[in-house]
Amino acid sequence: LWRRPADDSWRSSADVWMEAQARPNLTLALGSSFSVGYDDAQFVDGVVDDSDRERYVVARLRQVIGGVTTRVNWTFSPTLSLQLYAQPFVASGRYENFREPVRPMADAVSDRYAALPVQVAADDPSQLVVSGAGPGFRFARPDFSFVELRSNLVVRWEYRPGSTLYAIWSHGQTGFDDDGRYQLGRHLDNLAAAPSQDVVMVKLNWWLGL
Repeated sequence: LWRRPADDSWRSSADVWMEAQARPNLTLALGSSFSVGYDDAQFVDGVVDDSDRERYVVARLRQVIGGVTTRVNWTFSPTLSLQLYAQPFVASGRYENFREPVRPMADAVSDRYAALPVQVAADDPSQLVVSGAGPGFRFARPDFSFVELRSNLVVRWEYRPGSTLYAIWSHGQTGFDDDGRYQLGRHLDNLAAAPSQDVVMVKLNWWLGL
């Protein structure tokens, strides 16, 4: 847990890890991590307004991250073994309290920024519009949700002393949308529907006794 009292930014995280020797030749491990936090002055974008002046936008970011890691090590014989690794991962970020720096060196954090009147663009929900605070401008809506699965399955066979064959299957899925709410059910649905990438590799080592 850490906190920056000056601007009420903080983050809290927890990790849990368990490992079990299910059988003399089988090891199972399961780890879980979860964190939630706020960054009060996260940079959002730098844009040029209607008067050709460069403007910078910051906001308060609420970010939630969760993940699970699974490992399996299974030894069938002194020459044949299997290893499995899988990690689903979810991260979401929601932005609020949009501001721009006006006195970056002010002693008080509250004096460094001016609030921006932000509205969703009528012609494009993925854009935010600033109006009523001098020349107007717009920028991309920064909210996000990111889901990912990475897994590997490796079979190792020592078919003769010193010579080894590896068969590897790598599977990955990645999804992204602009909804910054952390909703585990929705995230899992997005992950299941995300496009996947599968790679199969074979590696052969041959020991030459010279």
